Amino acid sequence: MTHLRPEATANDYARRMLPWTPAFIAVFAVVPPMGTALFSPFAGSGPIAVVPAVLLGLAVDAGLAAVLASKVRRMFTRTTVAASPTGVELRDRMGFVVRLRWADITGVGTVEDDRGPSIRDVSPDAGRTLVAKAPAVRTQGIIGWGHRWLPHSTPAHLRNHLAQQPRDAAGREPVAVSFSAAGPANSANPLLAQLRHYRPDLVG
Repeated sequence: MTHLRPEATANDYARRMLPWTPAFIAVFAVVPPMGTALFSPFAGSGPIAVVPAVLLGLAVDAGLAAVLASKVRRMFTRTTVAASPTGVELRDRMGFVVRLRWADITGVGTVEDDRGPSIRDVSPDAGRTLVAKAPAVRTQGIIGWGHRWLPHSTPAHLRNHLAQQPRDAAGREPVAVSFSAAGPANSANPLLAQLRHYRPDLVG
């Protein structure tokens, strides 16, 4: 059995973090005015109060960026793809497991790699807790009929959605494993190399 791991390049970090740009802008639009109101009693209403408020906004954005970068790093370092003569197994940091036999792969195509980071933010509105997640990244991968195991923490709406997926006569459901989960998204991808070996009919 061959164990494959994704590589976290600067481009990978950018693709995972750029969708959060509107959130960073929104945070910077909200935090400085709140900071100005906080510092005004001590520094008055002039620039002396505005400067620390702006610095506070930059610090909050920097903190969020650091959290997201850390989550992206864990996403890559804690995801493994194991390839064997039987098939492929993917395990990610959340506990999701996908198994797909070489014989059951139907093709190569565009898949949604939704292993992106999420952040937990506390809204100033009555202290409500909000959970936000970046959109899935569309990439290439192998597609077929296989099996999927969900961690206990999987939200009910996601379980219900997956439960409604079609099944074949053997009870298998449509699953996919992205090439980016196993390495660089180029011709040197190790999962692509395994696919060439076991299913050359699917690789042009």
